[in-house]
This record gives sequence, structure tokens and C-alpha cells, in this order.
Amino acid sequence: MKRCTKGSISIVMCMFMFFAVMPYVEALNFATYPLEELAEQSDTIIIGTVVSKKGGASENYDKYQVSIDQVVIGNVEEGSQISVNVLQWSDEGILESGKRYLLLLNANSGLYEISGVHQGFIRIEGGRTVSRFYSQDEVERFLADNDIELTSRPIPGNREAQPVDNGSDQYVFPVLIAVIVLIGIALPVGLLYKRRMK
Repeated sequence: MKRCTKGSISIVMCMFMFFAVMPYVEALNFATYPLEELAEQSDTIIIGTVVSKKGGASENYDKYQVSIDQVVIGNVEEGSQISVNVLQWSDEGILESGKRYLLLLNANSGLYEISGVHQGFIRIEGGRTVSRFYSQDEVERFLADNDIELTSRPIPGNREAQPVDNGSDQYVFPVLIAVIVLIGIALPVGLLYKRRMK
């Protein structure tokens, strides 16, 4: 009887943990594309500077205001600002205030979304590009093939960046659930072990 109870508790706790974590894992379920293919799927490509961050359309998205430095393709104007929704997951999908990015975007109901989930934003630092998905050589080849130059000229009004909250408080609930699950598993196992030792 004790083995059945111990096994039942373990199974229930594992099932609970699986279903509690599953919605967060689903956010990472996306295909990866070569940079050229991702660009072909994008209706707007710009180089822009992040001006500010606000809450997005849902709890998993943040909305960024981006000032456009250069237009590669798309129906937008240099010097204007657009709103970009970015999916947040752990430390993925965070754009830094005041930083410049090559953004591959798709318009969606007046807002823009990053193409390829997180693949479509590539940070620009000191004339070089930084991407988790693409090597420096891949990005440079893409820029050269498409006659894109990384200009360093600032557009007036772009550099008034506001602090960007990193959104770390959105992970308090999942961490709390994980701690409760671990305590829920450790406590019964510890009590059973203590009874056996007597």
C-alpha cells in the first residue's frame, strides 16, 4: 500500500509539473529560416533604434517604439516611429533601449511583428552585427547582397532613450510554481524516508 501511495504521489506531481510548464515551452516551438528566406517573408526591413518599451497586446508580448534610421524595404519613412510587438520568453526577445537593430518585420493590424519570432532582429554594435541565430559572416553577406549599408548617422530625436524594464517579474509565477512542486515532491518523500528509518 505504501508503494502505491508513494508512486501515486510522484505521478500526480510529475503530471502537475508537466502541465504547469507546458504553456511556457510551447512559446519556443518555431521553425528557423536562413536569413535570405526570412527576408523574403518580411514585408518591411529597417534599421532602427529602440526608443521605449510598453506592455504588449498580451502577457507574452512587449511593444517597443522604434525610430526608423534607414528603410531597406517597406512603406515606412526614415525618422518616423513604429510600434513593434516582440514575443517574450525567458531572456529571449528583449530589445535594449537606445540600441540599433536590423529588423525584419511583418505588418499586423497597424503594429509590426518580428519575422521568425526572434530571428528577425539583429543588434548593431559599433558597425558590426550580433545575432543568436546568424553568424557575423551570414549577416554581412546578406547586407552586401542587398546593398544595405550600416550608416552611423543619428537621426535627430532618436537618442532620447527611456529605460527598458527587463520584465523579470513576469517569471515570478512559474518559478513559484516550480518551487511549490519541488517542495510537494520532497516533503512526502522525506516523510516516507523518515518513517522507514525508525
